[in-house]
Amino acid sequence: MRFMHRLHQLIYIIHRQKLCGWTLHIPCLGLPHLTSAQLNNTPRAQLDTLFFNRVPKAGSEKLMELLNLLAKRNNFQARRDPKLIYETILMDRGFASRWLQAELLNCSGANSYSKHVAFVNFAQHGQPWPIYINLVRDPVERLISWFYYTRAPWYLAKRVKTFGQSFRLPTEQWLRKDFNHCILEHDPECVYTQQQRDHLDDHRRQTLFFCGQQHALCMPFNSQRAMQLAKRHVEQHYAVVGTWEDTNTTLSVLEAYIPRYFAGALSSYLQSSMEQLNRNALRPSISAEAIALLRRNLTHEIEFYRFVRQQDDDDDDNFNTAADLLNNTKNAEVDFVFFNRVPKVGSQSLMELMRRLGKINGFTHARNPGKAKETILMGKEVQKELMADLLTRPKPHIYSQHVAYINFTRFHLPRPIYINLVRDPIERIISWHYYVRARWYYNDMKAKLGDQAAPMPSDEFLDLDLDTCVKNKDPHCVFEQMQVKNPVGDHRRQTLFFCGMNKKICMPFNSPVAMQKAKRTVEADYAVVGTWEDTNITLTVLEHYIPKYFRNAKIAYYLGEERLSRVNRNNVTRIVSDETRQLLRKNLTNEIEFYEFCKQRLYLQYSALSQGPRFGDDDYLLMPEERGGDRKLDEEY
Repeated sequence: MRFMHRLHQLIYIIHRQKLCGWTLHIPCLGLPHLTSAQLNNTPRAQLDTLFFNRVPKAGSEKLMELLNLLAKRNNFQARRDPKLIYETILMDRGFASRWLQAELLNCSGANSYSKHVAFVNFAQHGQPWPIYINLVRDPVERLISWFYYTRAPWYLAKRVKTFGQSFRLPTEQWLRKDFNHCILEHDPECVYTQQQRDHLDDHRRQTLFFCGQQHALCMPFNSQRAMQLAKRHVEQHYAVVGTWEDTNTTLSVLEAYIPRYFAGALSSYLQSSMEQLNRNALRPSISAEAIALLRRNLTHEIEFYRFVRQQDDDDDDNFNTAADLLNNTKNAEVDFVFFNRVPKVGSQSLMELMRRLGKINGFTHARNPGKAKETILMGKEVQKELMADLLTRPKPHIYSQHVAYINFTRFHLPRPIYINLVRDPIERIISWHYYVRARWYYNDMKAKLGDQAAPMPSDEFLDLDLDTCVKNKDPHCVFEQMQVKNPVGDHRRQTLFFCGMNKKICMPFNSPVAMQKAKRTVEADYAVVGTWEDTNITLTVLEHYIPKYFRNAKIAYYLGEERLSRVNRNNVTRIVSDETRQLLRKNLTNEIEFYEFCKQRLYLQYSALSQGPRFGDDDYLLMPEERGGDRKLDEEY
């Protein structure tokens, strides 16, 4: 599992390892995923080359100058591409292969290489991976900086000196442009049309430098798909992506994660005079109206930047900005919690916990009465009926139901506080297989639903083990990719509960589109998506992000742990072979990616809390946890 290489998460782990064991307010509770070794992509490099595919106007000149200083200190060669009038950001496959051989891979010793170029997948060219690094900057600030940088007299003089008559000076009219007027008067230079594929020359796409060389996918401006691929490349291939907006943090992470090249980076930087390098002092002020317009047109560029940076420093009033940025609770417009619970993730345990917390914290918990077959997908009118019922109930309250995500704002209704749980998709498949083959399950349903309950299946069905089911390609164990219908009536689609009610988009099994929509929904709308696989972390995040409802959640859980940890547990689950698990894993790639995404977000929420002064004083309670029918639907959104 690859965790997000976000700058503050990296520095948090570095400091946490130094403090763990003696600092009372930083609990050292079983965070096996949050280690510097697992967050560090540097050891995965196959080549002793540091590749800085530098983003324009993010401070790359300063970092190159720092590399020149460190090269002498740390015994490596600092290199850069030849200076040309026009940068080659995107390359076709043949050009890229020739460039790699001629420029980047032609040095035998330890070296760094810097160039303005979009991410290159070295494996696709049959070449070993270098150590990837980069810098990012607030997208709005980058655009403003570029606009005035290209109009600065010293910049133009430098270009003339370097390239002579090959460089054509711009017109006086162009040089006199004001950015505020350019934006507000819709000058073609300052119109940011969504999904457009031109304007490569003005560097409006920061994500392009992480998305890569796929022109059709990475060039559309402010593209969600480009942003998601850029995120994935950062997670999988970049050792560090820093920012000069957090100079000390960036240099500390570089020193810790790439010491071969960056040992002594912070002291070298502080002793140098490179702070003003390539800085344009002629930039006028920008109106709030122009900035607001830019932000509306750079939504995915800003999301990617925040993904990399993740947080700002806590301010002087002890407000934890990191936690606040990750907290969607404040966006709720009505005082109730909607738990659209995923099956086989431990939702019964959470419902029992919420019932107990209701007595402590003064709210009510209700759930749908349940029936033989759950209605996961609903048409518009049924959704409206459910929402009308929930919004008219006495507040505050929590409501739980097995149902796909419902977008209240689509119906011009106030948004609730969304929560949910996830579980490893492989374990969910295994759990569901044996859950519906437990005789007690049918006896329990008969007691609850009477004649409406499903009859006891045949012994052949009940005794079918998962290994045999998968090996013999039984219809219950064939995971056909992009399958829309659900003939066996199982719950193989965890993403469906976050993707939503659009059957066309959300029902295809293991769909990358459904996965991306589910990710976006979690980021935009869910206060917390937890997992019982990390009980302590989940309860801590719930306590701090939704305190009105989950205050004292850890106390309530551990006082009733014997009962809560066993609610609805099936003790007849059998051992599943590694061969079956591997086959399942191959068929659940996007389901697994979504699950890992949710856990990454949970860890980030937790680590943000752990850095701030608001972290609770009851951390002695943190204990090591044990691992242990088709209907016509609306498709208007």
